[in-house]
Amino acid sequence: MVASFLSGFLENGIVLREPRRLWHKYRTSSKTKLDILSLLPTDICFIFTGYRVPYPIVRINRLFRMHRLSEFIYRAETRSSSPILIRIGVLIAILAILTHINGCLYYFISAQIGIGSDVWVYPATARWRTNTTDHQQDTLWQKWSFCTYWSAMMLTSILPNMNNPTTTAEHIFHCAVILVGMLVFATIVARISRMILDINKKRDIFRSKEEGVKGYLQVHKVGADMDSRVTRWFNYIWSTKQDLDEESVLTLLPEKLRMEIARFVHISVLKQVKLFHELDEQFLEELVLKLRFQPFSPDDYICRKGDIGRQMYVVKRGKLNVVSDDGTKVFATLGAGTVFGELSILNVPGSKNGNRRTANVRAVGYADLFSLSKEDLWDSLKVNCV
Repeated sequence: MVASFLSGFLENGIVLREPRRLWHKYRTSSKTKLDILSLLPTDICFIFTGYRVPYPIVRINRLFRMHRLSEFIYRAETRSSSPILIRIGVLIAILAILTHINGCLYYFISAQIGIGSDVWVYPATARWRTNTTDHQQDTLWQKWSFCTYWSAMMLTSILPNMNNPTTTAEHIFHCAVILVGMLVFATIVARISRMILDINKKRDIFRSKEEGVKGYLQVHKVGADMDSRVTRWFNYIWSTKQDLDEESVLTLLPEKLRMEIARFVHISVLKQVKLFHELDEQFLEELVLKLRFQPFSPDDYICRKGDIGRQMYVVKRGKLNVVSDDGTKVFATLGAGTVFGELSILNVPGSKNGNRRTANVRAVGYADLFSLSKEDLWDSLKVNCV
């Protein structure tokens, strides 16, 4: 209750933590009544009844706090990086609890009818008893394991050598357990199927995009070599866990939050550029939003000598070679964190090359780069200079 009272809440988009407002919110909540009922000292009834009333029944009001468990599961799923594992754990826990409760009911009914009175109830004699044949000598573990085994077999409708009920009460309980077992089994199958679909959902969407591209290649009768390159490209994208629609995903977020995420991911990249060393953080944060992710396949040319420079590049992953015009000689190799092409997007007075590229840069293997266009750079410079 104290934790709930101290928990802030949203009102008109503002998190309120004022004690008076928190108290009013908690006091008028329906959960407050459940919390109060769960904390009632029902143990006092032992003063009047002695221990004739079973202890679990006396404390059954604690179940009014079950809504806290659902809140915990929800928050754990939303904050965990693997919510599917939490759902699987919750499902296993629910199954274990249902099996346990059903086993307890079976033993309770057996005790009421009479243990060993017929073939359906808890046996008075059994071969699995090692030290004695008297059920009164059974330990709690022996009773629980047998009843839980019986419960699991009934709930899953696996009935090897299960004895049929003989009395009306046994028939009713037996039918109820079978019906509950069918419902539980159907629920388990549905939830597990949904979990499997959730696990494979992203892969299925990705593969549908790949099949769409391959279908396009088949319609236009593109050669096998190009088809093989496309397949290798999609395999690379999937193995590196990159989303083809990364930018559209981030557009769902507000601009300020996107700026914070981009700053966290890319600000270190821009700080490696000597051109930006003297610029303030605010300007760099604005440039971060203008970086564009560009992947390249093996032997792709990022730029060629003499091309008009419209972008600068930062290598995120992979290796690039600076090669001769015919591509046979390698002059230098660029690795992760390398920046090139920045001079081509600046209007440098007196430069004999103007804004044309001065080298050929080719990808060795698969390479991931960030690009910043000349227009975006100059737009930011104009705004910040003003």
